[in-house]
Amino acid sequence: MSAALSANRFVKEDSFNNFDTLRIFAALLVFFSHSFPLTYGSDAAEPLFRLTHGRSTIGHLGLILFFVVSGYLVTRSFLRSGSSVRFLLARGLRLLPGLAVALILTAGLLGAAVSTEPLPSYFASGKLWLFFGRNLSLLPRYDALPGVFTANPFPHAVAGSLWTLHYEAACYFGVLLLGVTRLLNKWAVGCLMVAAMIGAALAKGGSYAGLGAFFLGGGVILLFEVPLRGWVAGLSAGLFAGSLGLGGTAVVLPVTGAYVVLYLALSPAVRLPRLARWGDLSYGIYNLCLAGAAARDDAAGPASELVAYDRAVAAGRSWTGLAVVASGREAGADAEDCRARQGTA
Repeated sequence: MSAALSANRFVKEDSFNNFDTLRIFAALLVFFSHSFPLTYGSDAAEPLFRLTHGRSTIGHLGLILFFVVSGYLVTRSFLRSGSSVRFLLARGLRLLPGLAVALILTAGLLGAAVSTEPLPSYFASGKLWLFFGRNLSLLPRYDALPGVFTANPFPHAVAGSLWTLHYEAACYFGVLLLGVTRLLNKWAVGCLMVAAMIGAALAKGGSYAGLGAFFLGGGVILLFEVPLRGWVAGLSAGLFAGSLGLGGTAVVLPVTGAYVVLYLALSPAVRLPRLARWGDLSYGIYNLCLAGAAARDDAAGPASELVAYDRAVAAGRSWTGLAVVASGREAGADAEDCRARQGTA
């Protein structure tokens, strides 16, 4: 098999890919990174934040992985679905059932267990139902529960990672809009990616433009059938790392990041451990483990040196089982994505 095969041909000709493993890795990066502000009250102690003088975090790298992979798979999902209704159903089943389980576990069990409010007051509070309803609707995140984590270094933070789901859903609707207007083609998506990078540079990393550029990057590589070569991936990785240290991230990272991520996902030369043999656990890990880390912070009290590492590992062990429940196995829920990951037509 030629090393210059395109992204499309990689999926068609090779039944093994690394999408699920990369998504689990991305969720763990976000979880680990968020353990620092939860422990210390800010990102100041986070390793990559310190190394890049505040330009990026390890959690940001996780989001890049998520949005590039999502841009590739969701764009491909619409092109293969043949129906806007089927596409919307697949997207809803991808996001909403797992999110509902995560919110019930977080607000109904964890919140009730650690809240300083009496249980009748807790369950009668409008904050509880606002937390559940607003987050489930994929509107901008509401991250507070009555009497929960009020004394933590980063107070009231219950489900910090949920803020990105609003932007993920916006990207889904963007693909739908482009699809129904017959603009889901390489030139339109390429122009939108350039516009998003310019917008992110002007807005200094605004979330819609910043995250949208990575999502569009995944779509661009799919639609242009960009050849995925090892030496280009290595050069892209070097430019990616350099931009983290020197600046220019809004323009450099979406291009180089998308190429590196999809090379790792699709190249037959890359064989990562199959961590998702029991299903894609990344969504549950992403939604639940930060609440577990905050709960451990709440119980542990003031932080000592390197305590964020210990708390991240311990909370991860405690909540990974629940992550399985909240993720689901996606069988039938997202048929197009499953087929893309399995390499079938």
